[in-house]
Amino acid sequence: MKLFFRCIPILVLLLPSCKSKHHNATIYDFNVIHELNKGLMEAVVQDGFSPPVSSRVYAYPNIAAYEAAIYTDSNFVTYVGQLKGLTELPQPDKTKEYQWEVVMIQAFSDVAKFLVYRDFIIDKQQAILFEGIKKDGIEHDVFDASVEFGKKLGGAIIAWAGKDHYKETRNYPKFTVTNTHGCWLPTPPKYMEALEPHWSKVQPFVLDSTNQFREPLWYTFSTDKKSDFFKRNKEVYTIVNNLSPDSIAILKFWDDNPSPINISGHVVTTNRQNTPGGHWMGIARIASKEKKLGLTETCEV
Repeated sequence: MKLFFRCIPILVLLLPSCKSKHHNATIYDFNVIHELNKGLMEAVVQDGFSPPVSSRVYAYPNIAAYEAAIYTDSNFVTYVGQLKGLTELPQPDKTKEYQWEVVMIQAFSDVAKFLVYRDFIIDKQQAILFEGIKKDGIEHDVFDASVEFGKKLGGAIIAWAGKDHYKETRNYPKFTVTNTHGCWLPTPPKYMEALEPHWSKVQPFVLDSTNQFREPLWYTFSTDKKSDFFKRNKEVYTIVNNLSPDSIAILKFWDDNPSPINISGHVVTTNRQNTPGGHWMGIARIASKEKKLGLTETCEV
């Protein structure tokens, strides 16, 4: 399950693109998208979202950013008609001049604040970025027009996100635990509830459904020591209990549990750290900077 959610950001790279004409515009500092995601990542970590939920939180604001960035590069086109349920987005007024960096910041921030709890973190990041742009001497009418269009773009993405059935899954019944052989049970030390048992009901971005890649189970639960099921689980158990220092370092690098706990006697404390989606966002940031990608290319990644 963890592997699936780590792969979500990578799937975005596989979305089709083609050439189309857009308004000519200056390509601004690519770092703006990294700074926006820096604030979003902090909010996600502090809010303690689960891996699947955090992936959703990262996705929508970055789609909003991409939809603003495409106006700076004619080699990229909108995701309207490519992503499920995204049928239309507002169009810029051809009589007005826009600074697309401002549009991006506004749209990204509005969508992010819709999805997180600690929206003051997003507000702070937005204010810092806007302050820097204003110091560069942007004209008031251009700034105001850009903010206005950014709000329209962000609002459209929010409306689209609100129809993906996520909200409804918050009210569905919890997973029913049955104490029978082969069934999932909560495990120590946290005895957490089953994670997102209704996630398959959330609208996918590009898949037909979660059944598109569902394979039949290769195993049959068995406590027979001669069974394939028992042997495979015993192999994992043996490996875990004989880890080398290098293996432990690798495991810690990929430990993306958003709320790991520390137990010391009767004292239990909970930490906050990144999720698989956020981890891959960081890797994407490093790769984009190393390749010296422009703003639109970075947003696409």
